[in-house]
Amino acid sequence: MRIESDDKTSFIELERRDEGGFLVLAAHASIGEFTARNRSAIIADAPAFLRDMAAFEASRSGAIALCGTEQEFELRIRAYDRQGHLWVGASIARRHFISRPENVEPLQFSGGFLYDAEYAAQLFVDLRELLREAA
Repeated sequence: MRIESDDKTSFIELERRDEGGFLVLAAHASIGEFTARNRSAIIADAPAFLRDMAAFEASRSGAIALCGTEQEFELRIRAYDRQGHLWVGASIARRHFISRPENVEPLQFSGGFLYDAEYAAQLFVDLRELLREAA
């Protein structure tokens, strides 16, 4: 699924790639000219996210987050204004694999964009479909 800003300069793409019995997402995000990708983000809290999303969808207040294990991925959605616009953001981290990884900070990407209220209902449908069997 692809979540895209109105001006088409920013996006978040999520593709489900279950591996070894785990819910795994390939995440790719670009905010302006900054880009990040993690092909194997393990998602541990999908059922809780789907419950939170149902409440968020009804109230359009507060914020929700779908998180990966090891702080390697996070999709954030929060209410932005009374007109129903949303702020959609992502954090993607990836570790370098070298001989002493405990001494290396992960590569980190974080950013987001406004999302038009007109498309919010479809966003929730797409997220439910993406995470469908995790609940």
